Amino acid sequence: MKHGKRFLWIVPLFCLLAACGGQGTQAESARWDTFHHEGDNVQLSLGMTQAEVEDKLTPAEGSSPSTDTDTVIYGDTPEDRIAVTYYDGVVNNISLDETLQTEKTSNWSLQGGITVGSSKEDLDKVYGACTMSNEQDQYFVYYYDSSHTLLTEDHIDDVDYMVSFILEEDGLLACAIGSAEPALEPSSSP
Repeated sequence: MKHGKRFLWIVPLFCLLAACGGQGTQAESARWDTFHHEGDNVQLSLGMTQAEVEDKLTPAEGSSPSTDTDTVIYGDTPEDRIAVTYYDGVVNNISLDETLQTEKTSNWSLQGGITVGSSKEDLDKVYGACTMSNEQDQYFVYYYDSSHTLLTEDHIDDVDYMVSFILEEDGLLACAIGSAEPALEPSSSP
């Protein structure tokens, strides 16, 4: 009878594990095109409209609201600052860099808590092998398709957006997410 009782515990455990197995891994279900604000629980993603962003955030003092392809800096304190570039009123690029923060700290982060000051080890843990990097291992780019799947260099024709990082010895200096299309080009005069 003891063996029968063990079997009764194993069956529900197996069913529970099978049900959890369908949840997917972090890499399978993650949205890599979103910045998260730690304090306000605000999320900014590529493809949001300017009205959606400005419903959640106000432009920083001295940063005027944008027109079509301008960049607006949001946030009242250096730790809350983030730059958003619009193309036809839609978010095309979101970035953090040393010009926005006075210290290597930010309340904004990407998936897995990656933010200004994060280490290369943190980046590798969360993002894995990058699609492309420079020889000095200071610039890393990850290309994703519309399903948020990481692409290899031989599949970059399928890129929907990219996540890029610039690292220095003491940590992450800048990070950005940007749409592959439409590529921002300077306006030409007729």
